[in-house]
Amino acid sequence: MIHPAKRAFTERYVALLRAEAPELVPGPSMLRESAAESVTMIFGPETLPRWSFLPKMRIVHQLREANANINFYGWGDHFNALVGPVSMELATSGIRAIPTVNKRKEGRSGLMLVVDTPPVSHFEDFDSQIDAIRQGISETRRLRAWLMARKDVVARWAALI
Repeated sequence: MIHPAKRAFTERYVALLRAEAPELVPGPSMLRESAAESVTMIFGPETLPRWSFLPKMRIVHQLREANANINFYGWGDHFNALVGPVSMELATSGIRAIPTVNKRKEGRSGLMLVVDTPPVSHFEDFDSQIDAIRQGISETRRLRAWLMARKDVVARWAALI
């Protein structure tokens, strides 16, 4: 079921993105009606680089879970080989790396780079949460910028797989 408050919230979120963070391209699920329980802002694939050594990826702002993350699909299967080099690179960044199992992808594990954001509810008033929403968008931008500035580092990670 589509919830009117969620649709209104998402429309305001997308407008804020377009005004303040145009490099974070709204994904298809942000631009169409989606179920009321969906609480993840999934950005378009063009938000991330298309370097030849990268697996399929996605970048999201999870409202209820209070984080932004980039998921490198399949790289969690190699977490033991990656954890040392990734942890060293992330040491002072405020970003953490965790493996995750995607039940929809045959149980394969992704490697997520995660930053904390304030919790946000798409059923509450947008304006009363504007500071938390902006912080979440800002942290998503920071995560993306961190990745974009480290092509050589991420290529070394890919070579370990």
